[in-house]
Amino acid sequence: MEKIIKKFIDYLFSKSFAVSEQQEYTTEQFNKIDVSKYNSDRKLDSNVLVFDKESGLNLILYSLNQIEENKKMIMTSLNNSDSANKIAN
Repeated sequence: MEKIIKKFIDYLFSKSFAVSEQQEYTTEQFNKIDVSKYNSDRKLDSNVLVFDKESGLNLILYSLNQIEENKKMIMTSLNNSDSANKIAN
């Protein structure tokens, strides 16, 4: 179960932002992103564009509502997966 929770958090984190569509980037640049430092910049209903100095990339921070929707979809998927596993066993 702990592995599933870690995967869930990693997935949710990865779906909380995107690199601006007009930019190409390297893995090294992407790995420099610490999106947690922008949590206070997020808006409830709209995405926010920020410049990340460490990576040199423009990031689109998804709205808090979008993150919540992603979380609900993931939880529904996990619950469906758990139910299927219980039936199979």
